[in-house]
Amino acid sequence: MIDFTPTEEQEALKTMVREFVEREVKPKAAAYDAEPDPIKGIPWDIIEAGHKLGLKDLAVSEDLGGGGQDSLTLGMLVEELAVGDLGMSVIYAQTWKVIQMLQDSGTDEQREKYLIPLLKDPVGCCAIAITEPDAGSDYIVPSRHPKAGPKMRCVRDGDHVILDGTKAYTSNGAIAHLYIIFARSNTDVELTHGMSAFIVPRDLPGVEDCPGHRIGRVYDKIGERLAGNADQEFENCRVPMENMLWDWDTAWANAPMVLRQSNAYAGASTLGVGWAAFERALEYSQMRVQDMVPIINHANVSIKLADMYCSLRAAQMMVRRGCWQADHPDNFDPMIAKSVKPFCAETTMKVALEATKMFGGSGVMRDVGMEKLVRDATVFLHSDGCNDSLLRGAGELLPKVPFTR
Repeated sequence: MIDFTPTEEQEALKTMVREFVEREVKPKAAAYDAEPDPIKGIPWDIIEAGHKLGLKDLAVSEDLGGGGQDSLTLGMLVEELAVGDLGMSVIYAQTWKVIQMLQDSGTDEQREKYLIPLLKDPVGCCAIAITEPDAGSDYIVPSRHPKAGPKMRCVRDGDHVILDGTKAYTSNGAIAHLYIIFARSNTDVELTHGMSAFIVPRDLPGVEDCPGHRIGRVYDKIGERLAGNADQEFENCRVPMENMLWDWDTAWANAPMVLRQSNAYAGASTLGVGWAAFERALEYSQMRVQDMVPIINHANVSIKLADMYCSLRAAQMMVRRGCWQADHPDNFDPMIAKSVKPFCAETTMKVALEATKMFGGSGVMRDVGMEKLVRDATVFLHSDGCNDSLLRGAGELLPKVPFTR
């Protein structure tokens, strides 16, 4: 049987991150969130403080000088970060999974060239760009038509590849120094057999940029505002062929194998928002007095709190299973991998709304802070794959995956 009770080392890391959140994130997150200009809302000082603490290094293997933490531990820390702010959690979740991808699939030369400088970069973050203006969840439930799905092209030119097109909504897109870019390398076949992936650096210390790549629109989002989502624009962008991950035309087939923790990390991020809302509601229910008693003594309030707690614990167990199985492929359940994020997102949305209602009229006042949690909760109904698309993908697996209870 699998026991997801945190080990002493995991508890120590959770405490370290929790103290970082209390010290660096919570005092500043609301002000960054309220900044009208999304560029000015990027928390560079918090990112640098996290670098000094060694947060980025936790995902890097010990032989490269990192902490060598597994996906289960990192998922726990993603959750802790999100209790402080969803955007900060996403910044690290995206960075950690790109680091893991490069370690799993990159060549020795790629790891040496890109991961070592990233470790030294005090504000270095990572991003993955798949989504396009007219192609979102297509890669989750791909069409068999060659013209469907992502349109961004990559064409070989000697020892380089030329990228042309636009990627949209990229998480960390406005701040990353290292990108993994997916493009159509063969438009005569369906995207599952015609995509390739490339490492594209930007402002990474000591590494030359790829000419022809620039940051486009930075999005003014309803929530998760500290993580700068932005378009990536490529015009005759020259990328060395040595920056390619896997083989030509095989990115779609390989990416799910090395991004097994991706949706579990997304689930952990949105789950942290749920815990923040629950903790605020629990604290308020013990302070707020009605009918001469704290409202937690009212049956309707205590029942709702208990339901919220149970829902969050169930989601947490699903996240931990999803993270653990990423590192144990023999026990990998693709149904959990696809459904963990939608389950957590829907749970958190429900909890955030119920928690806000518990505050009564004050719950909608900006200075109380509940409305920020509701805004953040809405983001992962769509981010990292629309919930319906992921669940449709999970549903299509039912006839193919042996069902066990």
